[in-house]
Amino acid sequence: MMKCERRTEEITRTFLRKQQSSYIFYIIHHIILPDSIMTIINESTNPVMKKKEIKALLKKKLRAIEKLSSATGHSFEKNIIHDFRLSIKSLRSFLRLLKSCAGKDEIEIHQKIRRLYHIAGVIRQSELEKEFLIKMKINVPSYIDSLEKKMNRKKREWRKCYSRKVISNSSRKIMAHKYEVLHLSALDNFISKRLMQLVTLKNSVTDAQLHEIRKNVKDILYISGSVDKKLWDSVRLSDELTARKLQELTETIGSYNDERIMHEHLNAFSSRDLSNEEETTIKQFKSIEKKKLKLEKKLVLKATHLSLVKIHK
Repeated sequence: MMKCERRTEEITRTFLRKQQSSYIFYIIHHIILPDSIMTIINESTNPVMKKKEIKALLKKKLRAIEKLSSATGHSFEKNIIHDFRLSIKSLRSFLRLLKSCAGKDEIEIHQKIRRLYHIAGVIRQSELEKEFLIKMKINVPSYIDSLEKKMNRKKREWRKCYSRKVISNSSRKIMAHKYEVLHLSALDNFISKRLMQLVTLKNSVTDAQLHEIRKNVKDILYISGSVDKKLWDSVRLSDELTARKLQELTETIGSYNDERIMHEHLNAFSSRDLSNEEETTIKQFKSIEKKKLKLEKKLVLKATHLSLVKIHK
């Protein structure tokens, strides 16, 4: 009996390679083969991402991190920092997907690389705040000076923390893992879980929940840009929920978050060196920003709610 089953399995795999007619496939599907053999057929005919393709993609992402982390330390230019952080986020999303397939938690980005990611985030946020205040002609030299000092501290911290050896060792550990073939069902489950997390949120979401919504949507977008196009096109998404619309949602929430964080930093700022003029300027600016953020949050919640409705459909 066991020999018969093995022989049937061999015939099935040979059949799949030769890609015989749909009529023969129907006969095999409905009359001859048991469910265990049909699992082989379904997994073989559905779009997949093979192990070597997974390794190749991981290698590409890790090389980008190595290159951008080195470039960040040379210039600390905001666009390079932005690209470095994006490369980490993209890798992190893909590793989450692979972990969900394998049911393992040990595939991790090294702690020091995560630290570099956060340091780079503080530098970029400070640069954005500084540029915004200068562009809006808000005269607060003491606060801008504090931003400059913060950026310089973080740059020193980066140089102390950064090591090519740490980056390369982390890359080797990630590449050394044994990854499973990525089937469409696993990708579908990964995307569905993130979409369902969004559906559970209501209109009265907090700022923290808005951030979580953005992270979930970003996960979906990073994965859509990582896996094979044929595989991604097979994912079941609402026709109204396009990648472009998801991207617009993340940008809307992102702009609001950037401004909200700046407002929080200004609220927390205090200096004995502030002149009376600066105190008045900051007070007026905070009052205007508070009203502006309240209005912006309404628009963000509306855009988020519309997207969640489309997901639910």
